[in-house]
Amino acid sequence: MALIRKDTDYAFRSLLHLATAHDGAVSGSDLARSCGIPKAFAYKILERMRRAGIVSSQGGRRGGFRLVKDPGGVSLMEVVNVFQGALTVSRCVLDPVVCERHSTCPLASGWAKVQGALVGFLGSTTLEDLLVWMRKRRGAKAGRRRRAVERGG
Repeated sequence: MALIRKDTDYAFRSLLHLATAHDGAVSGSDLARSCGIPKAFAYKILERMRRAGIVSSQGGRRGGFRLVKDPGGVSLMEVVNVFQGALTVSRCVLDPVVCERHSTCPLASGWAKVQGALVGFLGSTTLEDLLVWMRKRRGAKAGRRRRAVERGG
């Protein structure tokens, strides 16, 4: 079982696509095609993000979906919470009472560390951080292609 569900992954893809849309609104059909998401699923995801106040939608010829929040203000945790609720590696991490062996469990402190790292990463990483990573990667690829052409390869 995956920790991050498919709908959450699709939401990340959709938000990154919207964040890089220079022409404004993006139709749900275009977004689905560009992100490799089934069209009906894309619309459900976009509607959920609209209700959460992350994107807006407008009907009509020039309509579509837009990211309404600044990418630097949208953490991965916010998106996860919209689609999955709180993530936990083990129920006992959030509520030790659910496990009668919590005080003697050799894994309890390890699970707590994993939980802390997971929440820390998701909470401190924003869409803007992912966009920066994508730009750097694109720049590195362009640089490698340019050097190959210069060498005659």
